[in-house]
Amino acid sequence: MADNLMSHELGLVTEMTRSHLVALVARFPNPLSSPDEFSALTDVPLFLGYMLAYFLNGILFVQVFVYFISFRRTDPRYLQIIVLVIFLVECTSTVCATEIVIYSIITQGYLSFSVILPDFQALAVLIGVASSIVHGFYCWRLKVLGGHWAIIVVIVILSVIQCVMVSLFDDNVFNDADVLGAPSAALGEGSAAAAASELAIAGSLIHEIWLITTALCDIIITCTIFYLQRRILKDLDKGSQLATRVKRLMSIAIDTGLITAAAAMLQLLLFLVFRGTLVSFCLFYSLPTLYANCALATLNARLTVPGKGFRESMPAKLVEENENSA
Repeated sequence: MADNLMSHELGLVTEMTRSHLVALVARFPNPLSSPDEFSALTDVPLFLGYMLAYFLNGILFVQVFVYFISFRRTDPRYLQIIVLVIFLVECTSTVCATEIVIYSIITQGYLSFSVILPDFQALAVLIGVASSIVHGFYCWRLKVLGGHWAIIVVIVILSVIQCVMVSLFDDNVFNDADVLGAPSAALGEGSAAAAASELAIAGSLIHEIWLITTALCDIIITCTIFYLQRRILKDLDKGSQLATRVKRLMSIAIDTGLITAAAAMLQLLLFLVFRGTLVSFCLFYSLPTLYANCALATLNARLTVPGKGFRESMPAKLVEENENSA
């Protein structure tokens, strides 16, 4: 009798759980539903993405200012040029994104990322270029720290692939109409529908390759820096000031690499889980700015340790080898 009662209660709980899940799915915005409901799939992610990008850009302005105030007399000229290039690329991408926002609100009354196709294409290219520059910066740091050339080549190849993939983003690959389900509803069956389906598959593949290669770059960089940190610290006196300095600086580089890798994987997860929506665009605009901030953070981290020049942040053995090779 008790077993039957328990089974009955378990069945009621299971049925209630199923009904709650069905109700939750029914309340989730559907891109094929009325126009009043798709804002959660388009306007909200784009708004959050723009706001996060602007917030990170503000932090980048502060970091660049701090860098040139603190290190313009100690860092080599080429390193300062790299920082300037990263900053200019981010400023240009912000201008393009802002132009898209203003024009879409004025002409359409809602946020759209592809309303000005040339600006969106330029923005996609700038995103890839910014990520590749930061990856190149980390590759240079790995070379200075004694990283193997094969690992650096792999990172460069993956970075070039991600840059090419994100540069392929255009109105045919990924646009507002596809997100809202307009092509499938308007084209119906036939060759046009098949072509639209092929474009959607191609766009999804391009998006996935871009995010996967980006995350792989960050993971490889982080693991390599972690390995080099352990190898370098073995050759140094654990209680010395130099060992403390190297450990602190390289730990910051590892942390920033983990942050960028986590952001890329999170965007990939959002894209895979919420297909047919713009939810992944919460991180689309802010991802390259996050890269730039992480690169500046590794440079400005020297303010927290004795010795402000870049050469003082390197192990003495590596500094000596670098001077001999020069």
